[in-house]
Amino acid sequence: MRFFYRSIVLCFFCFYANHSFAQIPAPELYCIKGDTVRWDLPIISCGAFLSYDLYYALSANGPYTLLSSITNQSQTSFVFTNSPGGVIYYYMTTQAACGGQYSISSDTLDSASPLPVDIQLVTVLNDEVTINWTKGTSPETHAYVIYKGLAGGAVQAIDTVTSLNYTDVGKATDDSTFTYYITALDRCGGTSVFSKPHTTMLLKASIDTCTKEVTLDFSPYVGWPGGINYDIMVSENGGAETIAGSTVQNTFVLKGVADGTNLCIRIVAHEPGQNGLSYSNEVCLQTKQTKTITDLCVVNFDQSGGSNLASPVPTDNIYYSIKTNQDILIPELFLQIADDPSNINLQAKSQISPTNASNSGVFEKSINGISYFTFSSTDACGNIVNSNYITNLELKAILKPNNEVDFIWSMLDWENAIVKSYTLEKINSDGTTEILTSGNSSLLKYKDLLKEGTDTETKYCYRVVASLDLDCNGTILEATCISNVACVEKEAGIFMANGFVPGGYTPEFAPVFYFKESLQSYEMSIFDRYGGKIFTTKNTEKGWDGNKGSQPMPPGIYTYLVKIKSSNGAEEEKRGSLTLIR
Repeated sequence: MRFFYRSIVLCFFCFYANHSFAQIPAPELYCIKGDTVRWDLPIISCGAFLSYDLYYALSANGPYTLLSSITNQSQTSFVFTNSPGGVIYYYMTTQAACGGQYSISSDTLDSASPLPVDIQLVTVLNDEVTINWTKGTSPETHAYVIYKGLAGGAVQAIDTVTSLNYTDVGKATDDSTFTYYITALDRCGGTSVFSKPHTTMLLKASIDTCTKEVTLDFSPYVGWPGGINYDIMVSENGGAETIAGSTVQNTFVLKGVADGTNLCIRIVAHEPGQNGLSYSNEVCLQTKQTKTITDLCVVNFDQSGGSNLASPVPTDNIYYSIKTNQDILIPELFLQIADDPSNINLQAKSQISPTNASNSGVFEKSINGISYFTFSSTDACGNIVNSNYITNLELKAILKPNNEVDFIWSMLDWENAIVKSYTLEKINSDGTTEILTSGNSSLLKYKDLLKEGTDTETKYCYRVVASLDLDCNGTILEATCISNVACVEKEAGIFMANGFVPGGYTPEFAPVFYFKESLQSYEMSIFDRYGGKIFTTKNTEKGWDGNKGSQPMPPGIYTYLVKIKSSNGAEEEKRGSLTLIR
């Protein structure tokens, strides 16, 4: 419905000073529903009421025809029973006995529905959506009906208000967009067509803790006809919002965000040349950066059995410990082994499993001799980091005659490290160690003589410990490389006299043993000049007393044969002659 203001040309006459001029008010048309015209009653105080005159026309410009003169002063509606249909235009006047005063016309009202209104914007604040719209241009507009779009395209009325704004509370603005429509409503229940819909924005944010980037994806603002610009509003640690960037797209990347920052982000949409601003939901997150591995440095390389030295045995197991920056745990670890550092990166990688609590573990050395090793890891961000290359430390213990031991070990090649010292250690049966010798990086060999003891220990094991200063990406660390375990076993030996006097200072002829504790078996036989065996024993405590049975043998030259076997499997056979003196 629309009002049309009719121009009434009033001719004003001259009045005497004691006279006044007044107008007779008309009823106020407020709506038309179908063929029924409705109005509010005027206040007539100038004289007696005569009638309400209702006029109509089929055009806003007329001509207007008197439809009815209504003499019931309290009547507020009229039904046009013979309506020609279509849009009909009406106005009213009041007739009263007011002594020559003039009747004024009401505004002209048509039978069409109210004109639609325009939504200015919808905007989000927390779990509320606020809608603002323009005032209806049809004077019969009495109120506004707010509609909300539902899933599947359905539309539902949610409220009726007389204001020009509305707040829809308790909405999951972090999960969904919301679409709204407005219709103008007159007092007869007539409504305008729907306004153009306006839809809120929905912001989603994801952080890449590896690249320190926050990716923003948001749905477009729907409702403004022109191109829309979007400002990215960011608050850090509860501070004031600032514009971090602008875009016309529906995605944006915040780069270089600081670690450990509480970010709150929302999108502000605005139409170029217009003042309205629409806000998205707010997304808050903490930019906790993923720790990435930059340093991968081997600080311990041990082929001696780790901490299990109580029962040392030669082994191919290598125990390792790796130091990373900020002590980052290694998610996965790979090993490459080569015989030369120049082609180590060409070798196949094998995955090993460190103990996550300590970045240490053990693997089996698959090739003999000196090898080059390097470790690599792929961290949580996909970065591949290689360790320094290292060699194993090889120790050889060579048992020589008379139980002399030669120790020889390899020169250590450890990338970015300097050998400070080599220490040769003897491993005791209880797992403790004792130092035999220690020296700088030029110490690569040593000699030792096994000492005869009274214990039953026959096997002796050794290792070499190298101490190094390692440059781990500018940080000097203490590193250790420990050799394999090398063992030797004492070999029993004998000294033989060349004669004896029965009953004398040496009453019996017998070997003098050394490293007797290593003796596994023993046998001595005595022969006469004709090769006949006259005595034999396996008892190390019993020698030849010069008799054959109970019969003393004559002085002269006799021969002996002694056989011994050590616990390490070494066998010795000694023949010789002796002189029996009486």
